[in-house]
Amino acid sequence: MTDVDPTEIVKGHEKLTEIFGRWPSFHDAEVIGIRLDRRGRDEWEGPVVFVSVHVFEGYREDERSAEIKWRNHTVMTFRFSRVVDISMTDFNQQNAIMDLTFETGRPEIEALTWAGPAYRVTFQPCFGVGLSFVSGSAEVDSVERTCPEGSVYA
Repeated sequence: MTDVDPTEIVKGHEKLTEIFGRWPSFHDAEVIGIRLDRRGRDEWEGPVVFVSVHVFEGYREDERSAEIKWRNHTVMTFRFSRVVDISMTDFNQQNAIMDLTFETGRPEIEALTWAGPAYRVTFQPCFGVGLSFVSGSAEVDSVERTCPEGSVYA
C-alpha cells in the first residue's frame, strides 16, 4: 500500500494550504462530527461521508521553551463520496487522532469501488474515534477559522 499526497487528490485542498502554508498535520486534530448520507449530489455519488475536524498547529515562541502554544484553529469539513467498507470505533468527547492518511495501491481497495480510482482513508485514533473507509473522491467542503467550544486546545 502506498501513501498518497493529499494535495494530489483532495479537491479544495487550497482552502487549508492557504491557512497553514502547506497541507496541515492532523496529529492531535479532533474529529468533532461525522455524518453519513446514502445519496450524494446525484444517484452515482453516494454513499457520502462528511467528517468535521478541528485542525491547528503547535508552535514554541522560543526554541528553548518547553511550552507549546496553538494557532491557526480551523474547523473544516471533508466530503467523501462513493464510500464503502466503513469502520468506526470509540467515538467519545474529544476524538483526538494521531494522523489522517490516504492510501492506494492494493487491488482489494480498487475492487471495493466501481467508479474509477479509490483510496483507503484512515483517521488513526489517539484518544477516541478510529475511522476508516474506502472513498472514490475527497474534497474540502467547508473551512471556518475558529476553535470549537469545549476543545482542550482552546
